[in-house]
Amino acid sequence: LDLPLDGALANSAHQTPLWLLHAQNGAHLQTLEAWRRIGARLFPVRVAGRHLDPQAMLDALGAAGLTRVFCEGGGNLAASLLSAGLVDELIGFTSGLVLGAEGQPGLAAMGIAELADAPQFRLSEVRAVGPDVMHRWIRP
Repeated sequence: LDLPLDGALANSAHQTPLWLLHAQNGAHLQTLEAWRRIGARLFPVRVAGRHLDPQAMLDALGAAGLTRVFCEGGGNLAASLLSAGLVDELIGFTSGLVLGAEGQPGLAAMGIAELADAPQFRLSEVRAVGPDVMHRWIRP
């Protein structure tokens, strides 16, 4: 819940449903109440290591009626969902822009020691999207 209460996300909560998942222990009551007043729906979930447990997150959202979740939460979230075997589809975009090590990684470290241990997907679609290339991968 380390999000600005006066930011664009919070300001849109009355027009667009806002669901926030957070650690079931350790959240300050004032913060929880502030998000409730803004109109957010809160989902406390267990923590695994230093992050929210990915299975618990999807279980909570499933219990609330969601059957599909689009996750665009950064490299740590992506790595945790992939490591837990919870990803059915990957969509990536490639452009002609080369950033090198100065760029932000799209996927955090997953602790994979051998290629055979890496999650595998099959290529389903490739198409141009403006000047970029979209590639869609499906879990076999």
